[in-house]
Amino acid sequence: MNPPTTNTRPLLGIIHFFLDAIIISLCLVSVIKFYEIPWNENWQIFLIFSLMLHIIIFGLQSYYIKSRYENLSLSIGRMTIAWSLLVVGMLTLGFFTKSTDTYSRFVILFWSLITPFLMALSLCLARCIKKRNERIDANKNNTLIIGTDNHAHNLYKKLCESQKSETCSGLVSVDNNPLIVKDSIRNLGNIEHIRQIVSGNRICKIYIALGLKYSEKVEEIQFALLDLNVDVIWAPDIHNFNLINHSIQSFQGLPMIAINQSPLNSSETAALAKSVLDKSIALISIIVFSPLLAFIALAVKLSSDGPILFIQDRTGFDGEIIKVFKFRSMKVHSEQGGQITQAKLNDSRITKVGAFLRKTSLDELPQLFNVLRGEMSLVGPRPHAIAHNEIYSKKVNAYLARHRMKPGITGLAQVKGCRGETDTVEKMEERIKYDLEYINSWSVLADIKILLLTPYSLLKHKAH
Repeated sequence: MNPPTTNTRPLLGIIHFFLDAIIISLCLVSVIKFYEIPWNENWQIFLIFSLMLHIIIFGLQSYYIKSRYENLSLSIGRMTIAWSLLVVGMLTLGFFTKSTDTYSRFVILFWSLITPFLMALSLCLARCIKKRNERIDANKNNTLIIGTDNHAHNLYKKLCESQKSETCSGLVSVDNNPLIVKDSIRNLGNIEHIRQIVSGNRICKIYIALGLKYSEKVEEIQFALLDLNVDVIWAPDIHNFNLINHSIQSFQGLPMIAINQSPLNSSETAALAKSVLDKSIALISIIVFSPLLAFIALAVKLSSDGPILFIQDRTGFDGEIIKVFKFRSMKVHSEQGGQITQAKLNDSRITKVGAFLRKTSLDELPQLFNVLRGEMSLVGPRPHAIAHNEIYSKKVNAYLARHRMKPGITGLAQVKGCRGETDTVEKMEERIKYDLEYINSWSVLADIKILLLTPYSLLKHKAH
């Protein structure tokens, strides 16, 4: 595990610094008294400047930080060099201010020799205090994990990677489950002997890495350990769920685990930031691309009979039905029973203008107005036809969870190459995987990154 990083480390450095400052001061006063020289304003100035140089020179060398990690001889060597520089600095100041005759040479000589000797002793004392604290901390931070499955091993790995000053002694198995040997983790025994294990290993904290089905067992363990004065933390395994933007929360002192939550519902600030980004860019884009929009509208109208826009009911945020706008890319046709057939390669229904629009995704530009109306976002899971939702929600796990975010003109799935026809369940599963990944890791910066990557993905991944 990582070396201990306790809160006492900065404090020890501060104590060591002030201890040396006291030594510098007391040595000077003691030598002056020994030679029966009166303490006057000149010596006060001398002490002030020596303490100032002490702060500067020792600070520049990070002596009080590095001395806690280096071996003792190296630290004493660095201290001696720093002290020599301090003495030279004081002599240089005396030479330039022409005040060397003001001070007793014997006092300065003996002060220069005695002080580093006592500072070396203070360094040894600081080392002793540090080692003692580390021994105490090591005893206080012995932990173990109850559980032997992959979740327990993952927790062990996380503890080793973290900056916590904890040493995990090993794992304890439950219900005679055999230990899965990984990374040479110690098996401390079975849960039946938990009291002996805790006492024998001087454990002060226990992580219970068991799933929700072990809730009664967790209660038994907690009750059995009440009189042993150990911290008990339950780290339930919830990662087998299809988690959507999960988090740990507290309400009126009650712990709560959010396992399915939209990022837009969990933070008003996040929702506002996304809305401002969407509507501002959508409005600017509509203004900038207005000539292009007019030209495409004319081209669609002249290419075949029918409306300029194709308007279709699709599923929006939290299952709300919205009307999504697109430039019409197909000839006007009807399908039996409300069935919707996805466009295929070389589809005879697609017009020549429509083929170009679909390949370049220019047919999606009218959805900027959906964004301006607040029905869609610039970035998010693509809105699917309602008929497709009914089909794939029965075939793809967690399919409908994609509606926990506003549908987008572009999205993570699109920049990853998931464009065009989803003629197999595997292709739809790939899209849903990226949609859920986007929801779980959403941020404004992620949206901006996807927007910047979209033009490149349009060139790389052609649709039809």
